[in-house]
Amino acid sequence: MSATTFIYALTDPRTGAIRYIGKSNDPNARLKSHIGRRSHNPFLNAWIDDMRSAGMVPSLAILQKVDYTHWRLAERNSIAAHLAAGQSLLNLVAGGNGPPTVPWNYGRTRLTDSRIAGYAEKIAQRQRGNKASDATKVRMSIAHKILFDNPDYREANRLQLRTAYDENRATIATKISSALSGRIRSPEHCAAISAAHKGKKIGSYRPHSKPGRRIAWTIWRMRREFEGVG
Repeated sequence: MSATTFIYALTDPRTGAIRYIGKSNDPNARLKSHIGRRSHNPFLNAWIDDMRSAGMVPSLAILQKVDYTHWRLAERNSIAAHLAAGQSLLNLVAGGNGPPTVPWNYGRTRLTDSRIAGYAEKIAQRQRGNKASDATKVRMSIAHKILFDNPDYREANRLQLRTAYDENRATIATKISSALSGRIRSPEHCAAISAAHKGKKIGSYRPHSKPGRRIAWTIWRMRREFEGVG
């Protein structure tokens, strides 16, 4: 075993963007392995296939030469730094044989390669309806807990969810409005709502023009009717 090893990056020669970060004692041999053999990473495979169909291969860049005993931390730090900088990496794990992560959720940018998006959809279709084993559920739970202990991950996840909601706010409001339109609640449902809100003070509410707030205004009026308030 060598005393030192390398943290390397695979870059897209068309854009110069770093798409994958790894560790190897012999980066040049590892590059040939990436090009010549199928990886367990379907997104990396799709990206390499896309370049090969255009007559190109990934470029290799050495990011660090590190002591072998420290390569796990160095790889994790390098992946985290590039994700935080907005690089759309194709790594399936957080580095250093760490817990799994999902590149299109963690990063600040979204994957736009059509072939990669196609692979993601195929994987999703295969997984639909499949039940995970108890051991798999435990591993997934541990991995997600580790990820959510990272404040940067939580903030990135919150921002992406907020962006997705803001982009589809009108559609979401329309769907909610359509689902509630014409719905008749049973007497039992009305009684349960009334009991849940009994004794709660309802303050004044000013209607707004946004669709989501109009729905909230309607719900507020219905609550007052259920409680028998003028």
